[in-house]
This record gives sequence, C-alpha cells and structure tokens, in this order.
Amino acid sequence: MSAAKGKSGAGRPAASSHAALEEAACELAFEQGWDKVSASDIAQRAGVSRSSFFNYFASKADVLWRNVDVALESATSLREFVSRLEEIGPPTALTYIDTMGARDAAEESSVSRAARLAALLRRGPSLAPLATGAENDTETGTSAEIGSDAKAAVAADAQNLSASIQRIRASALASGTLTAILEWAAAGIGRPPLTAYLEAALGRDW
Repeated sequence: MSAAKGKSGAGRPAASSHAALEEAACELAFEQGWDKVSASDIAQRAGVSRSSFFNYFASKADVLWRNVDVALESATSLREFVSRLEEIGPPTALTYIDTMGARDAAEESSVSRAARLAALLRRGPSLAPLATGAENDTETGTSAEIGSDAKAAVAADAQNLSASIQRIRASALASGTLTAILEWAAAGIGRPPLTAYLEAALGRDW
C-alpha cells in the first residue's frame, strides 16, 4: 500500500475513486485505528472534499464492503453473488479488518448486507421448497385420520408456516454467508475460495 501525505489535495489526484478512498481509509486505520478515523479524515487523505466522499460511500462503514456491495448489485442468486465476489475479490479493507481494529464495525455493518442477501434468496431459486407438515406426517397417520375440512385447515397452516420457515432460512443463510465472507477476506493471500468456506459450513447444497 502506497504512502500518502496527510494534507488535503496532496499525494492523490482530485478525481478520486472508490479504490483510492478505500486505500486511504486503510492507511489511516493502520496508523490510528479504525474507530479514530472519520469520513472527513479519509477524504482529506485521499485529496477530496468530505462531500465527495459521500458521493462514493453513504457512510464510513461502507468502505469496508465495496466489492461485496458491487456483487450484491449484480447478482440474482446466492451462487451468482458468490461467484461474482470470488471473481472481483474481497474488499481490501475487509482483508485487513483485524489489523485495523475494524472487526466490530464490519460485523455491525454486515447486518444490512445480510438483509439484502436474504431478500435476494427469498426471490430466487436458492432455497428448495419445504414439505408441509401434512405431507410429512406419514409415521403417525394423523393426516389420513382427520376430515377434509381439518385437512384444508392444516394445509393452510402448513403453507403459512412454510413461508415463515423460508424467511427464517433465508435470513440464516444470508447471515452465515456474510460471516463466511468476513473469515474468507481476513484469511489474506493464499485464502481458499469462498465456496470452500460455504461448503464446509453449510454442505454442498447451499
């Protein structure tokens, strides 16, 4: 990582980019610790105005997630998201979260990404349909013994329950994926692919 002067406008071109701001944030966090660095500090190190920083990132924490956000924007399924992220690589800032003292900030700001990923999962094909309770009750024979009206009620309840369970599964899978991304990024150079983390934790059917 290149050194940069700490004065506004020095050491970097005025037309900065996401990458330059990310690099500036990492440099400052190495020097001072993540919690002591502000968006204004990052902008100054990158040679741009504070308002320019917010043209690129909505908050300081968003600097940590740049490539993840890019992959989320273009993905339509979990596997497409993971494949895209493996292709472009983890954000530089996430790679150094422990050195920068930014793990707590990264975990806290992962929640909004997990919510976005969960919404994607609920819309896409990543979660296999669940069998209803009535379909799985063959061992007790309960579903065969109740009347047609009761069966209809059970089916409706099972459908509602299945939808709830799908939302829970999507949230759990999304949260687990974001945790895997943090561990994958922090592993540094020579890290195995992100898919290896997911398969080890979730099995091959993730």
